Amino acid sequence: MERVTAPNVEPQPAGRYNRAMANAFRLCILLLTVPVCSAASLEAAPPTDKTHAYHVRCRYQLTNRTDAELKNVRVHIPIPKDCPYQTIQTFEMLLKSAYEANEVTDEYGQKICRITLPRIGPRESVEVGFRCDVIIRPDHRIPLDRKRVGTLTDIPKAIREQYTTNLKYVYDLESPEIKKTAAKLAEPHRNLLDRVMAFHDFVALMTYKRDGRWDPASTVLRRKNGSCSEFSYLFCALCRAVKIPTRFAGGTCFRRKLGASWPVIDTVYHRWAEVYLPPYGWVPFDVTRDRGLLPKRTYVGAGPKNALILSRGGAGSRYLSNHYIGSNTQALSLSRKRTFTWSPRQPLPSAGR
Repeated sequence: MERVTAPNVEPQPAGRYNRAMANAFRLCILLLTVPVCSAASLEAAPPTDKTHAYHVRCRYQLTNRTDAELKNVRVHIPIPKDCPYQTIQTFEMLLKSAYEANEVTDEYGQKICRITLPRIGPRESVEVGFRCDVIIRPDHRIPLDRKRVGTLTDIPKAIREQYTTNLKYVYDLESPEIKKTAAKLAEPHRNLLDRVMAFHDFVALMTYKRDGRWDPASTVLRRKNGSCSEFSYLFCALCRAVKIPTRFAGGTCFRRKLGASWPVIDTVYHRWAEVYLPPYGWVPFDVTRDRGLLPKRTYVGAGPKNALILSRGGAGSRYLSNHYIGSNTQALSLSRKRTFTWSPRQPLPSAGR
């Protein structure tokens, strides 16, 4: 495989009585936690200079499930970029020379490598991907002070217009259940951060369940369980229902148990949400990792500590659609396997990329 550099270029089942008691307890906890959102409870720990360096390899494998040749299959892979949480020191696409690759940008400003595969033969498997070196600052956090948080009118108009819109089968803002729940949770609070925290704590009471589906926010609300994407769908829908801008962030995570060997393989990925709060700008809220019978606020103002962020943006990207680690055309005829391999490494000089 030739290397082509891109141009600058995600209680055990109880009886009815126990479930009722658990639900009642959850409701009590929710009532206790939602109204209060003090600055002290959200203040970040003192900043540190701790960094971790990793080499990450992405393999995006496509297999033609049909007995017919497929032509001009396109693969879209998001290109990670620098931010306060991470520094991308090297990035290289790994492609065969016959594949055409160019950089495009979607409506959310996300840079994407668009790869065209001229043909995939019957039952044939092909692979594209990338490798990169990244410096991660796992303790990066935005210290939030509710007294400093502005109002909706302090948010730039362009942000409000683009990041509060509806998308059916994702946010479902026309759903009566979404409207009613958002209004009920928001009504006691005038402060934007207090409202967002009410939504955060409500969604964090749900049960994590990953079944390979991405159901819309209204379904997740009724079901009261979901995956990280579905947690993010519902959280963003509640915020958007009261005109608070949201977007998604996602990428690959390493999940390494203490003492386990390297490298670490990720085939699960992770997605969370970001909320625009003036004067801070985009603030991460990883509701999935704060979930529990007593919701935590560990990941308010902080994303996951073990992720390479690949993409940021709203749903319905013209290239990624609702995906966050990559997408491809002719999905009905192709099966795909996407694997990320993490290895530790020594940091490159700080000049980097």
